[in-house]
Amino acid sequence: MTARGWQVVERVRAGETLVFDGGYGTMLFAAGLTNGACPELWNDTHADVVQGIHAGYFGAGSHIVETNTFGGTRLKLNEYKIGDRTRELNEKGARLARAAAPAAGYVAGSIGPTSRLPVDYALYAGVTDEEYFDTFREQAEALALELHGVDAEMHQHTPAVVPHHDVRVRVQLHDRAADRGQGLHRLPEGVDRGSRADHRLREHRVRHGGQTDGRPRDRGENSRQ
Repeated sequence: MTARGWQVVERVRAGETLVFDGGYGTMLFAAGLTNGACPELWNDTHADVVQGIHAGYFGAGSHIVETNTFGGTRLKLNEYKIGDRTRELNEKGARLARAAAPAAGYVAGSIGPTSRLPVDYALYAGVTDEEYFDTFREQAEALALELHGVDAEMHQHTPAVVPHHDVRVRVQLHDRAADRGQGLHRLPEGVDRGSRADHRLREHRVRHGGQTDGRPRDRGENSRQ
């Protein structure tokens, strides 16, 4: 049986267009996330809201949604003094997206930048290739939980200013996983992300009174921090 991540690849190669979700920061801010707060922490404190966003995108016509883990590496979470919760928050992010997914829906694990420069470029506290590798591996393994895990990885916003460090480490991570017969699947070009899903989600929310998962929105839900 073909792994679900490879199903995405095969469908795109066959000429099918698959629709990704839209933005998560926009939706989280609309639900009450404050400027400077950690979005990934909401996988724990506002799990119903995060799962509702996933469900809303699926309901709006998305074939694939990403996890709320864009800033989920330990190096990034350390900025919020919660690096010790890296595995927990990524696991919860994967479970929330999976719980919202219909049988035919796919979940992509979102892995964003660390916001940290490598030692060759940083003025202080630079990051080595080994540290990059460890932080990406930790997040990828947490997202790939058996049964509740994601179908593919979505590597996002790799910095163009120092591409050889970030990209090289991510490729090494995939190569080592492939050598062990493990790992996730990088999504190919041809997956439509953004405008159509955002438009459909807006229509979906209007039809259901502004709530992404179809439930009437409680006044207090918008004000939760």
